Amino acid sequence: MKATKLRRILVPIDFSLPSLATLRFAKLLAARFGAKLHLVHIVAPIPIYSLGPGVLLPPFPDKAIMQAAKKRLQELVSQFSLPEGETRCTVRLGEASAQINDVAGQSCADLIAIATRGLTGLKHAFLGSTTQRVVRAASCP
Repeated sequence: MKATKLRRILVPIDFSLPSLATLRFAKLLAARFGAKLHLVHIVAPIPIYSLGPGVLLPPFPDKAIMQAAKKRLQELVSQFSLPEGETRCTVRLGEASAQINDVAGQSCADLIAIATRGLTGLKHAFLGSTTQRVVRAASCP
């Protein structure tokens, strides 16, 4: 069996402590295998709301929210001393697991390093987790 070279590691970041811990781990993996990191943050769309007949609020987020998320990812590159020219940062709008898997496929990721928060009980049974949905549909480990 031929071993696969680890060249690209996708790291979904939601700026929570578990996702930052995963970034630390991914940084070590990248250094060990000479891989490049690709950080991705997914912004969930906010639905259109009606304030009454004929009055609708536009869907969010706007460009400012997307730009702020991109800036935060770039700050993590500096904060974690990641190679600036080699670390990619992507912000997407949509459902998290679908967007993460889409970015993984488009960037030819060899590995997705993703945190889990460990939902339990009824919340887990009805909602599942983003990590579970990513793992079920991922094109790579």
